[in-house]
Amino acid sequence: EKLIEVNAEWKTQQFSTELVNQLKSKNLLTFNDWIAAHLMLVESTLKNRDVSHLTTAQRNNRLHLLSELNGYWKAKIFPINDYLTYKNPVFIDRIGTHCAVGYLMQQSGNDKLAREIDANEKFAYVKEIKTEGVAAWAKTYGFTIDELAWIQPGYPPNFVLTDLAGGLNGAVNAMAIDQSGTLYVGGNFTNATEGGECNHVAVYLSGIAGWLWAPLGQGLNGNVHTMLIHNNKLYVGGDFITADGISANHIAAYDLQSGQWENAGSLDGTVKTLAIFNNELYAGGSFTGFLSKWNGNNWIDVAAGFLYGNEVRTLEANGEVLYIGGDFELATGALRKNVAIYDGTYILLSGMGTATPVNDFETYNGKLYAACDYISATNDTCALAVLDEMEWKTVIGRNYFVSSGAFLSGDIKKLLTNGNEMLAAGNFFCAVEMLIGNNLMAYRESAQDTMITPLLVTDSAINCMAFLYSNTLCIGGDFVGPQGDPLNHIASIDISTGINKQFLNHSELKVYPNPSSDFVTVEAESSLGTINLFDVTGKLVYQSFENGSKTLLPFKDLSKGVYFLKSEKHIEKIIKQ
Repeated sequence: EKLIEVNAEWKTQQFSTELVNQLKSKNLLTFNDWIAAHLMLVESTLKNRDVSHLTTAQRNNRLHLLSELNGYWKAKIFPINDYLTYKNPVFIDRIGTHCAVGYLMQQSGNDKLAREIDANEKFAYVKEIKTEGVAAWAKTYGFTIDELAWIQPGYPPNFVLTDLAGGLNGAVNAMAIDQSGTLYVGGNFTNATEGGECNHVAVYLSGIAGWLWAPLGQGLNGNVHTMLIHNNKLYVGGDFITADGISANHIAAYDLQSGQWENAGSLDGTVKTLAIFNNELYAGGSFTGFLSKWNGNNWIDVAAGFLYGNEVRTLEANGEVLYIGGDFELATGALRKNVAIYDGTYILLSGMGTATPVNDFETYNGKLYAACDYISATNDTCALAVLDEMEWKTVIGRNYFVSSGAFLSGDIKKLLTNGNEMLAAGNFFCAVEMLIGNNLMAYRESAQDTMITPLLVTDSAINCMAFLYSNTLCIGGDFVGPQGDPLNHIASIDISTGINKQFLNHSELKVYPNPSSDFVTVEAESSLGTINLFDVTGKLVYQSFENGSKTLLPFKDLSKGVYFLKSEKHIEKIIKQ
């Protein structure tokens, strides 16, 4: 599956499974590691193919270039895709690094051909290249076009995630930011990666030698699942029973002024969520009753047996009520599950609830949304739900496709409003046209359209997120990094310039007439640059480079249907009549 991600030709090529099994013993972390592994296996396979039908000159040329390919993949210097927001071949990048096929042309003394392909068809797959001379070159050097297509990998987009002082040695499950902008995190870790003990809770500080992770006393003796700052105290909940050596059954408080841990009562099971409602502290989890209120001395069960099942996972104060989400049912006689309301006195119904357990709530576009588990074995599954006219309706379910994106599968764990879009984090896969991403996406809903935009590729789940500064999004989770980059469970990204953000703005691109049957005029306020036209399957059907701000797009020979036009800064949907 990873090799197919590098090059889809693995679906059709003949190769030895024993050869591929070599990869099980290799430590393949980054996408470059996988490109190198791909080329290693292709080189080995092509060297062992029967080439008796070739001339002596062709066999010698082929063997020479396969030896050159060996040095190429060992060096691991591959093109950087900072042109496109999806994985795609790049023949030669901005600093002159050739792709594998371009490199073979260069080493054979045919760099002029490689440069011509780059100028005219930089992003084309080998089988799509129309530049004259490619077939003749391939024949001279003993390769088929299918073999060259197998050599040519696609390169992922060059997004930037910034590590935070080397990260931590275990999963980050929760984070909180105080009024001064100081970041506190909790999770399954016990140490900072760059040194220093910080048992399950840490603070990100600027020290003499730069930024570092500092402990809060001796920390906790178990995992943290939730954090909340209120009245200059950091409240934490989880699986622990001591904090800095004092008794703290699943809940504790750290005084931010005195720097001391305090007892915050006792709960008999895991605390998963904390919230302030009517200026009082509430906790939800798998302890007795699932929902309790802190009166300053003790925790008071406020659910009164009305909730049963597994646990409460999230609490959200919304107007005059507290929304309760999780994996539970309500004792009403009829099946109502996963969502309830508390008005300060009673547990109340919230419609019939959601189809699957709820992990988080967020208000977006004036409506309350719920992030949910995606249960693949359930036909009525739900990854995202919205409260509409007092009833919860599934927004993203099984095989969810919109004109501008698709949610393929997985759980959404956290939601966060960011202006006119909502960020969603978790353990899922999503896509827009040819771009595949996972675990972090932007969701935008309007009267005209709904858009899903993948923002990252990480190697495991994102559990939590918060804005560290106005445009700096901090993410924490199970991940080590994107394709293995050493981030170690926590990182930041500039969300204002993050991958695909430019494609969320339609206003500066004019496309007319739309719908059309013959020609479409494309006009922008600045240079259009590369123009790509995709059909609804993500196939590139037309490409050109435009120095000017206006061009005519030929449409006559295309089949009727929906197409997506991308310039370097915009995207528009076009309908062919």
